[in-house]
Amino acid sequence: MYTPTTHYALRSTEHNGVRVYYTVDFCKQQVSIVDHEWKPKSFIFANREIQYHQGWHDILDAIKHAMDTGFAEIEAYQKEQDQVLTDKLISMCGFSDDDNDK
Repeated sequence: MYTPTTHYALRSTEHNGVRVYYTVDFCKQQVSIVDHEWKPKSFIFANREIQYHQGWHDILDAIKHAMDTGFAEIEAYQKEQDQVLTDKLISMCGFSDDDNDK
């Protein structure tokens, strides 16, 4: 799994032919949809004709995929950090796996 050197990552993903750019903030545990210049992205859903209907479904599916992927990264990173902290605490207290077998 990706371990960030900073606690912020820039990502892009493609889902059903739609590319979505997003950021992952591991400290704040946030995922944000951005544009191709990594600036916050706004979508306008008002005043669209019927021909836009499937396109919007594809875009929303791609956004959901990006959000799910980003939050999965945050969850995996948090588990890694929890394990690192647990290992440090065990090491500082002088415990080892052999102590649990007694």
